[in-house]
Amino acid sequence: MRCRRFLVGPVATAILVAHLQPAAAQQSTLRIAGNFAAEHTSSKAMETFKTELVARSNGTLSADLFPGMQLGGARENVVAVRAGTIFATWVGVAFVSRLVPEVEAVSLPFVFEGREHAMRAIDGPVGDLIEEKLAAKGFTALAWMELG
Repeated sequence: MRCRRFLVGPVATAILVAHLQPAAAQQSTLRIAGNFAAEHTSSKAMETFKTELVARSNGTLSADLFPGMQLGGARENVVAVRAGTIFATWVGVAFVSRLVPEVEAVSLPFVFEGREHAMRAIDGPVGDLIEEKLAAKGFTALAWMELG
């Protein structure tokens, strides 16, 4: 299943990254931290993700969301994902590009002709390359969100 199709935007400057581990058979609550204010569109998208997570897992998974740097900034959240103290974080591409420089390409101005072009790029070879680069660093891209 290609989860990045859940939220794709023309200027993909926020990314939800997770360190995936085998899921337990019991009910689990995922802790997910973000750097954007609760009113920000990416945080609102995460509320949709939370609702869909419960629905699609038949209630076996839920999420506690911590927007607005409640659990730290981008660096702290990425470190926490790596350490396994939180499941995922949604951060701007500017920070993720420090880990995987190729991801910055999707933020360049005038790269995409429109929304559909951006979706094709993220769901195609460009997204595949970025996912490979993230995987090499121990991360999985779950979704892309537009910020522009």
